[in-house]
Amino acid sequence: MKFREVFETYAYVWRAIAVMIIACALGIWIGTEPEQNGNVEPGSDSGGDEVVLDIQEPDPEMAEDQPPLFFFANVRPGDDFSIALGQLRLAAAAGVHRHIVRAALPWGDEDAEVEQAVARVGEVLEADPEAGLFIYVSLDMPGEWIEVHQDDVYRNAGGDFFPSLASEAWLEDSQKALKRLIETLGGSAHRERILGYMLGCLTEGGWYSQNGRDLSAANQIGFKKWLELRYGADSVLAESWGEKELTLATAVIPEKEEFNSEAGIQSRLYLGPQMQGYIDFSEYTADSTVAAIEAFARRVKESAGTETEVVVPYGFVFELTDNFSGHLGLGRLLKSEYVDSFASPVSKTDRGSGGTGGFVGPVDSARYHGKKWYLIDDTRTGVSFNPSSGTIEKMKGLRSEDVANVQARNFSAAASHGLGLIWTDPEGQGWLHDEETWARFGRMRGFYKLFEPGERGETKSELDTDTHRREIDPSQNPNVIVVLDEKSRHFERNLPGDADRILRQVVDSVLQAGISAQFCLLTDLIDGLTPKAPVYIFPNLTRLRPDEREKVHSVLRDSGAAALWLYAPGLINGEISADNITATTGLTTKAFENPEMAGSIYQLSGRWLSEGQEIGESELIHPLFYIETTDSNSIAKYKKSGKTSVAVEFLEQGWTSVYVADPVFDANLLREILTILEQHMFLQRTTAGSRETVFVGNNMIAIHARTAGERIIELEWNSDVVGVLDSSQGWPKNRKLSLPINSGVTRLLRIKPIESR
Repeated sequence: MKFREVFETYAYVWRAIAVMIIACALGIWIGTEPEQNGNVEPGSDSGGDEVVLDIQEPDPEMAEDQPPLFFFANVRPGDDFSIALGQLRLAAAAGVHRHIVRAALPWGDEDAEVEQAVARVGEVLEADPEAGLFIYVSLDMPGEWIEVHQDDVYRNAGGDFFPSLASEAWLEDSQKALKRLIETLGGSAHRERILGYMLGCLTEGGWYSQNGRDLSAANQIGFKKWLELRYGADSVLAESWGEKELTLATAVIPEKEEFNSEAGIQSRLYLGPQMQGYIDFSEYTADSTVAAIEAFARRVKESAGTETEVVVPYGFVFELTDNFSGHLGLGRLLKSEYVDSFASPVSKTDRGSGGTGGFVGPVDSARYHGKKWYLIDDTRTGVSFNPSSGTIEKMKGLRSEDVANVQARNFSAAASHGLGLIWTDPEGQGWLHDEETWARFGRMRGFYKLFEPGERGETKSELDTDTHRREIDPSQNPNVIVVLDEKSRHFERNLPGDADRILRQVVDSVLQAGISAQFCLLTDLIDGLTPKAPVYIFPNLTRLRPDEREKVHSVLRDSGAAALWLYAPGLINGEISADNITATTGLTTKAFENPEMAGSIYQLSGRWLSEGQEIGESELIHPLFYIETTDSNSIAKYKKSGKTSVAVEFLEQGWTSVYVADPVFDANLLREILTILEQHMFLQRTTAGSRETVFVGNNMIAIHARTAGERIIELEWNSDVVGVLDSSQGWPKNRKLSLPINSGVTRLLRIKPIESR
């Protein structure tokens, strides 16, 4: 059945199911007591009794090679390392022999720092003779250096000092110190055990500034130099910025914008010459961050050898809402010959028990480029070292099964996308000093090999033929690919909550929809690196050149796919016009002349949304767009104006266009759209308002439930389904299975297809 026929049938057949339940409240801590109900799976949680997850023993042959799983006790150089060594021994006993060790840069002429680094590596190798190490290096400068280089540092609102990435003095001194550290370690007896270096800088080592931008003298000079290269002449700069008297010599970093409810409606985008300075500073910050990272990565390769892996915490584009963060240069680093891998934390916005714990960046892009991406699991465990008693203690009231289920969710996220995983004690306090925890991690280590993808995402499937594998393995051809554009982010204004509402909600909604999905950059799609998918989601394609638009359309035509566009796709194309949105989406689009009230009414009667149900936020937005279309193609209309806000068009060119003009995104709206587009969802609707997280890929399906209840999983092929985290689970030769599950519980299922669809 074609998309159009499905849509016409859908509009008249589906009837609303309007039962709503209240999700259990979640606290900041993992161990918040979740709600329970009578739907308890045999052998799983039952009331308040503690449950230890039972993980089956892995196939020994699959666990011979070391998977990309690491232990990292973030103990600062000079601090007590004994707690870390205790955890490290537990990791080694569990078969995890990859560790990350922090070392200090030798900024002065003394040998104490490098000698301490060599000694610490020696301690690790004594505790785990099979260890392979990453050396974590913070490139932030010491206090003595700050006193001498006041123009080369800045202080954020929290009172912390950081180096200006534009500082030539900092770049020179820190690279010199890094080279000395690498050469000393390389000349030691431990050289062969050092696999790579992880380079950290700025806030939490993540290469971004928080609570204040860099207004140092060094950065002002760097920005002027960048403008000179960009514009070349005073007149060109003055015209671009809309300031007649402006020159390259007088241009400065734009002041931080202040927003309040009394200031009137602010544009969601940087539009017009008066805003060009903000766009330029956003681009400059990304360029200077990338340049600094590449300089250090190159230094590592030159000093330690080209085979040494360089890991950078970078690419947090779904999480960092400030487009002056510097994290909009991932596309360049993916093509860098010096940077091999990226690392990112679990989302900080919804990471607790029952939470989505989504990705903070386009993690699948790394694999497209033959690089790695590591997920950092720093889950709070309630375990810590008591210096008074000299013992390891567990926080009272913190349920160990809640912690275990969150860690299982994070493992599932990594395994389903072929990511590495770093289990972290973020402050070296003994968070992972627990034998039961490492027993589980050890079994996960073995099972990781079952899910580990090969080159370009190929999975180690048990099937004999590649053709059969591609047909049934959702990781090869995902339902959905989310395509983020870094360039468009420069035009997105930093209104409070806006970027979080669009980008963060897209990631969470996709992970809650029960589909197989991948996350990448627009440049990957344009360069032909992505696999084919039936649906592509473009959450922020605000700026789109004609050649880029044609390439995107070509991908859609060639695969007969559907595009789901959000808010203002293609608006900026040399000029700023709603006609550009029309050219991008194929749907006739107009702009409201004045700020207009957003918030829509759903027009159909579906599985997850009822006819007349409100979606989005009722707030004044500028600019805001509407779609001129027939009622038969209208999915939602603005509550106030009655204009169409969400519509679908089945284009003669052979691809389908769905445009969501209302700047909002929701898992249930996505599910309804995917139903219209005839896409399979592995998780069927059972409970209204449920927001469980689902990871699909690499012959696995994992569910992390926010609320308790029965879940129905429907596969696209007959399979033997085996529970990985619970040996009592098993569904032989099955295609549809019922899975009762409690709130906060993770269920990881291994799919063994026995025949094609």
